Amino acid sequence: ATKVSYYVLVRLIFTVFGAAFVFDVMQLQLLLVPLSLAAMFVGSIAAIFQTHLKRLLAYSSIAQIGYMTLGLSLATEAGVAAGLIHLFNHALMKGGLFMVAACVMWRMGSTHIDVMRGLGQRMPITMAAFVAAGLALVGVPGTAGFVSKWALVTAALEKEAFLIAFLIMASSVLAVVYIWRLVEIVYFSEPETDFEVKEEPLRMLIPTWTLAGMCALPSSCSPLYSYSSSSSSSSSSLQSSPSSPSSSSSSSSPSSLGLPRHRHHVYHRQRHI
Repeated sequence: ATKVSYYVLVRLIFTVFGAAFVFDVMQLQLLLVPLSLAAMFVGSIAAIFQTHLKRLLAYSSIAQIGYMTLGLSLATEAGVAAGLIHLFNHALMKGGLFMVAACVMWRMGSTHIDVMRGLGQRMPITMAAFVAAGLALVGVPGTAGFVSKWALVTAALEKEAFLIAFLIMASSVLAVVYIWRLVEIVYFSEPETDFEVKEEPLRMLIPTWTLAGMCALPSSCSPLYSYSSSSSSSSSSLQSSPSSPSSSSSSSSPSSLGLPRHRHHVYHRQRHI
């Protein structure tokens, strides 16, 4: 539902109101930037102190939505593309993590973190999927999460919003805290129960590893990242010739989000936050 709401927000901005009105007249980015940064840090900090896996993942989703709206609030094509990339990647990462939560609930009857002690030895395949999706959520290089976070940092640097770029990387450190906390419990703690715990059946392992495997492969979102890269180069070329907006808008194609052609160069105009 949160991802649908984000996509609806993007469509409303570009197809109903228009980017020039939203970002130049209403100055919506002045509201979105602080709210996005607050979501990134408050959601991650709240996730650190949770004792149930599903609740931890839910608070983590608040932080991830903050990344998406932050990309939108940069008011550049590269920023919007980065937000949409993270929308796609977050669906993979969090889908895989919630599948792991379902597997834990299936075997243990609870998603309390304490029941996960020692599951790395009892359910190695399931917990390996958790590690793969968790590393992607942190943004470790070589994962899909790194692709979208790197696109966000690049978009912020192109806008010369160096503080925002730093905060994106700093918030990823908080994700390391709550993901590593679970990894430590799963692999380095003794189980509290003595009853035998078996691995999940294939009907649950296959969809779990389908999502987790795509998280570990940044090539799964390479078409979106290629679009983000082309958006970045297009934005740079517009900045290099601000005195001739007509030639800039003609050399770059309008956004696939429905941005009108005559507002294309206005949308790319860099604004300091």
